[in-house]
Parts: sequence; structure tokens; C-alpha cells
Amino acid sequence: MEAIASAIDFSPSSPAYLMALNLIVIGLVLSAFALGISRVLGSRKLWSWGVEELAQSLINAALVGAIVGFGTLAATTMGSLADSSDFSNCAHFEKAQNSPIAYSLCSIEDLQQKSWDILDGANEQAFSLGVLSSIELSFSVVRASPFSSLSNSAQNYSQWAQNISFILSALEINRQFLFFIAQSAFSLFLPIGLLLRMFFATRKLGGALMAGAIGFFMVYPLLYSAFVSGNSSISEPYKQAFSDLDLLSQTVSFAPAIDWGKEPNMSLVFSSLQGKQLMEKVSIPYKSVSEFIGAASAYAILYTIICFLLTLVCVKELSSLLGSEFRLDLFEKV
Repeated sequence: MEAIASAIDFSPSSPAYLMALNLIVIGLVLSAFALGISRVLGSRKLWSWGVEELAQSLINAALVGAIVGFGTLAATTMGSLADSSDFSNCAHFEKAQNSPIAYSLCSIEDLQQKSWDILDGANEQAFSLGVLSSIELSFSVVRASPFSSLSNSAQNYSQWAQNISFILSALEINRQFLFFIAQSAFSLFLPIGLLLRMFFATRKLGGALMAGAIGFFMVYPLLYSAFVSGNSSISEPYKQAFSDLDLLSQTVSFAPAIDWGKEPNMSLVFSSLQGKQLMEKVSIPYKSVSEFIGAASAYAILYTIICFLLTLVCVKELSSLLGSEFRLDLFEKV
């Protein structure tokens, strides 16, 4: 947690900011040398190169300042969108000054915990209903399976458990991607991008790396945070699904613990289930669990894809801008 909190820091005192500042200073010094030597040697090509590098260094400085300003604005925006009490136990949100990437991580981990709760309930009911549906009573010439109709319900709960497992996998992919961005975007890709932008041959590659770092570190988590802010569309279905599954559990959870070899125990099962409208209670969680799975799927898959595509568009446009040449004709004529 400590590593993530420090990695997403791009304040003026952070290592990533100081590294970017040093690269800008190096670029300014190189351009100054080039301009001075070109005057001495009378080299117009060296003068043009020095002017270009000076312009790129100034642009890099403006970009770093804009990134710091955008980060501050994003933190302020998160402060208005997010309620820190929602993530009182989330170390990312507490230590990262309400940054979008911290809010996204906390949102994902909160949804993961909710999904695990519903998954446990669905698995428990699938097992209990499966046990009940397999009960077979044998008399002298007659065999009966009084709860065989519950097999379909057991399959439904099992299928829901599989769906939630898929949602958990999608959430973990997004979570690991955000971890990678938090650790590498500004500490690795941004300084390398600044370095490559200092040279003509690698300027487009440097611009692409910088655009990717800015887009996926700032734009992507900010978009995702805007989609999931409030979290109301998932909280209510979760509470209802958890309550419904708990109610059903109180009705059928005893089934796997029964010793079916003893006749008094079988009588206990029938007497406890008699008059409780078992099928009605089995079907009660259907609506709430389905709503939870739908809402969780939107958070884990739909919103992620939309944010990723929008970020790619932003990165593409920003890459074209940062990788282009900025020639100052005014300086070339001096």
C-alpha cells in the first residue's frame, strides 16, 4: 500500500517531478550550448537544432506544470464527487490525497468485497439446494424425491456464482492495470517520454509515451471515477441480495448437516420445511441477485470498456500533438 501511495504522488517534492525537472534543465542547457556554438561556427543547421530543442524544452516545462495543475484539479474534483466515509478502510484513498486513481482502486476493491459476499451466499445456497434436491425416500415398493424440483434452482444459483466469478476476474484485471499505471506511469514512462522528446529521431515515440502516461494515469481513472461515483446503483442491490440470501440460508442451511441415515432426522427436515412455502423463499433472491450481477457487470466490464476507449482517443490526439515539430521561425531569423 505504501508503494502505491508514493507512486501516484506527482507533487513538486516527488522523485518523479524532480526527475522531470532535471530532464527539462538538461534540455535547456543543451539548447543553450547549441545556440552559442552555432553563433561561433556560423552553422545555420546547428542554430535551427538549438532553437528546436529550446522550444521543446519550454514545451516540456509547460507540460509538467500543466500535469501538476491538472493533478491538483483532479484531486479537488474527487473531493467533491467522493465521500471519504465510503472508503474509510481503504489505504489508497487515505494516503493518496483523493486522487482519481486512488478513488478508482478503492471503488474496485469495495465492489470486489461485495461480490465475494454474494458469491459465498450463492455457492452456499447452490450446495444446500443441491443436497435437498437429491433426497430420495425409499419405501417397500415406492421411491420418492420430494425436493427434486429444487435441482433447477440449485443450477441457477450455481450459474450466478460462475457469473460473479467472471465479474471478479474482470475487476481484478482492471485493478492490476491501475496498479501498473500507478507504479509506472509517472515514475517510468513520463521521464522516458521527456527524454525521448529531446531528440528529433525519437520525438514521436517520446510524445506517445508521455501521452500514454498522462492519459492512463489521469484521464482513465478520472473517467472511471466519474462513472462509479456515488456507488448507489450497486449498494442497494447488494444490500437486498445479501438480505435475501441470508433469509434463504436460515431456511435451508441445516440440510447438509443432517445425518440422512436416521429416520428422525428426515422427519425433522419435513416438519421444518412444511408450511414455509419453500419454493417461494427459494425464488425471493432471484430479483435482487440478478440486479446485483447486472450492476456489477456494468461497473466491471461496460464502464471499463467505455473509459478505455475514450482514453485511447485522448491518447491518440495528445500523442499527435506531443510528437509534432514546433519550429519558431522568429528565432531562426535572428
